[in-house]
Amino acid sequence: MDWDAVGAMGELLGAGAVLASLIYLGVQIRGNSRSTRTATEVEAGKASAEWMRQWADDDELLEVWDRVAGGDALEPYDARRYLWMVCAYCILAQTVLDQYEQEMVSERCWENFERTVVGLVQPDFARIWWAERGGNFSSALYERIDSRLSDDPAWIPPVAGRYVASSDSTGN
Repeated sequence: MDWDAVGAMGELLGAGAVLASLIYLGVQIRGNSRSTRTATEVEAGKASAEWMRQWADDDELLEVWDRVAGGDALEPYDARRYLWMVCAYCILAQTVLDQYEQEMVSERCWENFERTVVGLVQPDFARIWWAERGGNFSSALYERIDSRLSDDPAWIPPVAGRYVASSDSTGN
């Protein structure tokens, strides 16, 4: 075997090693991306749960929620509280949309937040607020929510009380 053949074999082995390294690196990056995406979605879920816990921990807010979901009129103070909670959720949704646009969360994750915002701004007074103040969020969020409000305004927040059996109806 001459030195040219040895050199060619060395180059071939080197190219194979580089290719194997690139494949390994690609697998590692893909796994890391999946882990990062999962962690980001978990954090988004925790933030959403914390927002819900604020409602659950405040009896007055629960009453506001049920009145809004039931289509009942609100006193101005209660409407303001509701809109501040909606605003807080919109800020959270803005963050999740930013992460979605960077492919850090799945479409399913983003759609859950989007659907919730659409539901939260269903009441007439909330739609007026959204029309006047929604533009304070990114144009991407405003346009997405505004489009969904026009196309698919079906989601209404459920009245929590309807899931609780009263003592009268159970015979207890």
